[in-house]
Amino acid sequence: MFRSLRQLVRALCSKKRPFRKRDKGCGVGIGNQLSPLGAHEDILTNISPDMCFSGGNFAGWQSNARSVLAELLGEIQLESLEKQVEIWESEDKRGKYFKQVLSGAHGGRIPIYRCCLHETDPPRGWIICLQGHTTGMHVSLGIDAHEEYRLETPGDRDLVSWCLEVGYGAYCMEVRSLGARQETVQPRIAPHPCQDAAMRSLLLGRTLMGERLNDIASLADYIHRVENVPHQHIGVLGNSLGGTLAIYSAALLEQVGFAVASSCVSSFRESIFRIYHCTDLYIPGILQRLEFGDIIGLAAPKPVLLVHGVKDEIFPLRGFRAAYQQGKRIYRAATASDRLRVELGMGGHRFYSELSKDTFRHLMSTRG
Repeated sequence: MFRSLRQLVRALCSKKRPFRKRDKGCGVGIGNQLSPLGAHEDILTNISPDMCFSGGNFAGWQSNARSVLAELLGEIQLESLEKQVEIWESEDKRGKYFKQVLSGAHGGRIPIYRCCLHETDPPRGWIICLQGHTTGMHVSLGIDAHEEYRLETPGDRDLVSWCLEVGYGAYCMEVRSLGARQETVQPRIAPHPCQDAAMRSLLLGRTLMGERLNDIASLADYIHRVENVPHQHIGVLGNSLGGTLAIYSAALLEQVGFAVASSCVSSFRESIFRIYHCTDLYIPGILQRLEFGDIIGLAAPKPVLLVHGVKDEIFPLRGFRAAYQQGKRIYRAATASDRLRVELGMGGHRFYSELSKDTFRHLMSTRG
């Protein structure tokens, strides 16, 4: 019964009584079979998303698939945002920066940075910059969370620099549930800043992804009004979660004309189905209707640049290839193959600023 003297001593000194059992030798190797993943993989093998593009009438498919995706995400409502207050302004050799707070529906407030070049000529357009699961939009501007000093931002996540260098102005938006928009009222708060809002939105028949798209659509409309630029010259640039939002925005929002999406592309099957991700990426029932490559394709014929690291461990290269190939197939059906581009970096989960600048310039030239 006791395999060593130490076990015997421990048993004699413990108040716990031993539980006697006879080992039948039949339990070896069943541990992995008890994992929920195995059962879910069995279900997945019998699922074929019914709205995946398989050829034929592109325009008809796009219209129907957009309706399906919008329904899965929950109602997306355009809000009329107005500038509530300007908090500060700054400038350096790159450009001028203004921190503002916009007001929207339901008492909502959206902090933004408006960033523009020094030149008197208007920018080529405006780009909404979105971070992933970081400490907030200050990362896009390359400053600390208290807005007191410049940072050496790892992974080229100072997205404003990229925008200004390619001749665009930038609006950095604080993503709902991150940075200054984290949950502070709820008595008990989840360890991950997105979880409470993501689960609460499901109770309301919505998704946090859809609510964030509300914010992006509303901000893009605000830029259209305030900066007096057409929607086709307003884009979204994001890394990780921000990149995912860029893809969804290009796929669904008429207020968004192009997208640059970094470190976010993979088939659902190879990434969020098998690898831990934040709750906000999970859309109920989406694998029964669409794959991520289809969502990329829904953006056609808008210009879309996908930036990806070949060593990204949470969006694996195999899944990236599957999603990109499906997206490319759809862009080809839309006779817009030259408007979906890829830039691969040799590292991991990050943005690749220098690699993507020229590709972006070439991509935008396809619009004439």
